[in-house]
Amino acid sequence: MLDKHTAQLAALVAKQKAIEAEIVELKLKLIDEMKASDIASYKTDYGTFTMGQRKTYLYTDDVKKLEDAVKIKKVEEEEKGLAQVKVSEFISVRV
Repeated sequence: MLDKHTAQLAALVAKQKAIEAEIVELKLKLIDEMKASDIASYKTDYGTFTMGQRKTYLYTDDVKKLEDAVKIKKVEEEEKGLAQVKVSEFISVRV
């Protein structure tokens, strides 16, 4: 039974990766087309396609040092048993 399910899952994951790559490519093309047409949202029979933006920040060395200090503190709490452990179960697939 495991062989059947693992084979099915591996095949689906391989298809998923191919589809995700195609989706990324199509989204980039759509962004280019929407920018060229100065359109932020496009409604079709298939759904509404809206272009959005997400900001990311690059922080100063001062903030990076603080983040590093927090990471060290987290490890210390984990080692001392002060941090609570939450366990999640999952299946990992590599194809």
